[in-house]
Amino acid sequence: MGLFQSKEGDTLDGKFTTAAALKAKVKADHNCKRRWKDLPVPPFFNDEAAEAFEALETRADDVILASPMKAGTTYPDALPMTTPWFPSFMGGFLSYADLVALPEPRLFTTHFPGRHLPATLTDPEHGQGRLVLVLRNPKDMCASLHFFRGEAKDGWLGNEHGPGSIARFCAPDSPNPYGSFFTYVNEAERVAAPLIAKDRCLVVYYERLKLDLHAELERIAAFLRCPLPPAKRDALAAAVSFSSMAGNHMATRKGEIGDWKNHLTDAEWAPVDEAVAARLADSKLYEPLAEYARR
Repeated sequence: MGLFQSKEGDTLDGKFTTAAALKAKVKADHNCKRRWKDLPVPPFFNDEAAEAFEALETRADDVILASPMKAGTTYPDALPMTTPWFPSFMGGFLSYADLVALPEPRLFTTHFPGRHLPATLTDPEHGQGRLVLVLRNPKDMCASLHFFRGEAKDGWLGNEHGPGSIARFCAPDSPNPYGSFFTYVNEAERVAAPLIAKDRCLVVYYERLKLDLHAELERIAAFLRCPLPPAKRDALAAAVSFSSMAGNHMATRKGEIGDWKNHLTDAEWAPVDEAVAARLADSKLYEPLAEYARR
């Protein structure tokens, strides 16, 4: 028997997706019960792997792809330190040691905020490696978090199970996995600015990837100094399309731009607008996202 079974009789096993959870009417508790260095972390978080990643000695051709939760990346901190006897929740039989031992150029993806990224990456003068920072409209991120592995038990606006998805998302000390989006962007701003000046950081927006994937792939390839002939670009675009991943990844649901408009009124979304105005008023990183947060 799989992990869950829907009323329609569908067994949802190791490939239990967010979409499958919603079909099965699963309700999820999105409050993180544990913290690592004051960062709210999900149940699969491995402290030892997190410490190792934070202390990673980066190399010149390393690429670290970082984003806040529900903006498109995954977790080295979920991996066991040695090869597991049974496939782990996030990495199968992959261990952290296997990840670090990958042939160059190595690629790491993470939800770590700026303060926990490897110091050998973020040092603007002596650091090594490149940072690709992925950001997304916070209202769509909040909507995606609300439905992550099943709709939030405390609803959009709160009930006996908690304050609700909007309040949790906007709280300065958000209990959501990996903490506050607003803190994440402010930390990213401090880390990215000096690295951008050194041509070691590229900022990518989820919405632009969706609207013109080919152009964004070419921009990323140029930053990484990686040749991308048209045939390879087209094959890559097909491989990373949402439709090709949706049935095979547990965290996928819709991936739409503007899905937030389908769930709440502007008045109910107002706390997010107020948090943006209060905490991201001077953010250069947020500016390109503002148009997607308007109805």
